[in-house]
Amino acid sequence: MAIHHLNTKIPLIKPEPFSLIFGLFILTYSCFLESFLRHAIQQNFKNNYQMKYYKIASWFLALSMSIFGVLKFIHPFKTWYSVQISQSELGSLAYPLGIAGEIMVGLTLLICLNFKHKISTSTYKLITGISFFAIIMMMLTGIYVHLHPNVSADVLPLKIKPPYIPAFFLILAACTMLFTVKKDDI
Repeated sequence: MAIHHLNTKIPLIKPEPFSLIFGLFILTYSCFLESFLRHAIQQNFKNNYQMKYYKIASWFLALSMSIFGVLKFIHPFKTWYSVQISQSELGSLAYPLGIAGEIMVGLTLLICLNFKHKISTSTYKLITGISFFAIIMMMLTGIYVHLHPNVSADVLPLKIKPPYIPAFFLILAACTMLFTVKKDDI
């Protein structure tokens, strides 16, 4: 019985110096974040600096998501985003859902962070936890788009094919979501 091999070409990603440096930065930051997270859980958030970091990460995610969602209405981001959706074969519904998701998650986090004192702790944790989970799902989709062979680097952020940016946001959202779940009184 003969074994037939498919003769397929696998596109090789040619690393550029900037993407390698950016990748090393993301890897270093991820290692720092993991170490910080482990220490924070062991110390049960007694350190004030850890709470400051949590607040900064939450605000950063809130502002970034809402800004990135709004930017998709402006040229050239609008064109790049539509090409990403069409080339990655996600379907026409992914275009409005992606924009609406980013804006809604960003605004939801901004509202929660601004009116935290008026929201019960359990409601705050539920809403922010869902928002961080939504960011994780969007970033998994972003990683899929970056890795899709039909999507060219010309339509990706910073023209970088490896998914460093969505991976960074995914790690940040996952760690912040874990903080939200582990902390009793945020």
